Amino acid sequence: ADKIYSSATLNDPSISNILEDREGNIWLLRWGGLSIIINSKILNYTKNLPGKIVTHLERNQGMLYVAGESGISTKDNNDHIKPLIKSSYVNDLFIHDNKIYSATEQNLSIYDLQGKLLSRIEEPSTTLLRDSQGKIWVGGYYGLHSLQGGKLILELNKSQGMGSNSIWAMMEDSKGHIWVGTE
Repeated sequence: ADKIYSSATLNDPSISNILEDREGNIWLLRWGGLSIIINSKILNYTKNLPGKIVTHLERNQGMLYVAGESGISTKDNNDHIKPLIKSSYVNDLFIHDNKIYSATEQNLSIYDLQGKLLSRIEEPSTTLLRDSQGKIWVGGYYGLHSLQGGKLILELNKSQGMGSNSIWAMMEDSKGHIWVGTE
């Protein structure tokens, strides 16, 4: 079955992330699948996901984009999940202006919503952020970069005072400050 309902608690030590979507649904990203909690029941998805490890979710125009160890899949409102982009391990993704930005261990890739590659920058990328001013930030193993004119511009690294060059998390606070989590 593509989906399995359970009214019991989910005892899974491999939950990598818990997200709430715009509709208030709680999604569990885990090793071996993707789960959503609906009315205190757990719905598990296991088929057509991008690998056994699910790393990130993004919703755009009624479509759910699911990133994982072997690329990106989509899930429509009818619960159909299908592969969209085959790639290496996707660490992070976001969608803006009908483009999918995908951070992988090898590069930053930009695709259209049908999965066609638009551009690729050969720089290992671990995390992405589009701030409130519209600036796109890219974290990786060599510091913090911004995406400007299709190129990555180094903004900050260890030699400039950051604790480490390896960036694993970013967020913007309510005052517009960018917080960076390093190794």
